[in-house]
Amino acid sequence: MKRILGVTAVLVLAGVGPVLAQSKDDRREARDDRREERVDRQDRRGDRAERIKKTRKEMELRRTLQIADELGLQETQALQVRDALRVGDDKRLALGQALRTEVAELKRLGKGSPTAKDVEERIRKIQDVRIKLVQADEEMLVAASRGLAPNQKARLAVLMGKHDRQMRFLMMRQMVKRGLGRDAPRADDDAEDDEGGLMFP
Repeated sequence: MKRILGVTAVLVLAGVGPVLAQSKDDRREARDDRREERVDRQDRRGDRAERIKKTRKEMELRRTLQIADELGLQETQALQVRDALRVGDDKRLALGQALRTEVAELKRLGKGSPTAKDVEERIRKIQDVRIKLVQADEEMLVAASRGLAPNQKARLAVLMGKHDRQMRFLMMRQMVKRGLGRDAPRADDDAEDDEGGLMFP
């Protein structure tokens, strides 16, 4: 009887062993697949970030050359304008991200059962960011137009608005390609800036 049980145990273990080994291999393969997927997602995010960075640099150079040409600026003046606009761009970029975050949170509240206080607080934060965006536009124009003639300042304001619309168009087009946004606006669209900043005509 003991012999039979021993033989049975050996047969059972012999059958279970490969199954356990196969299960272990499957788990290891699944972990490897997940690791590869994470690396792939990180690579794609890195590629997108590089493309956006490259696009911004190209647009900045194009803007500087266009402003220098249309306003008849010397090299030192063009560099002054470029540096002032670059500082303003960085500030507006941060504020734009903050605004999108607040709007996303407001949309989330709209799908739930928030208190009146929560909604009012979120709306107030959105309004505060919009005010800061307008102030950032004004500060950018003041800094970039320092030392320019009034007619040059007027043309600069127009060119700044044109550049903003082009950048918004390019960014929206990228979002549409990724399936994250609505239909891209036209590059020459004269609509108000979606981020609530001061849009020069």
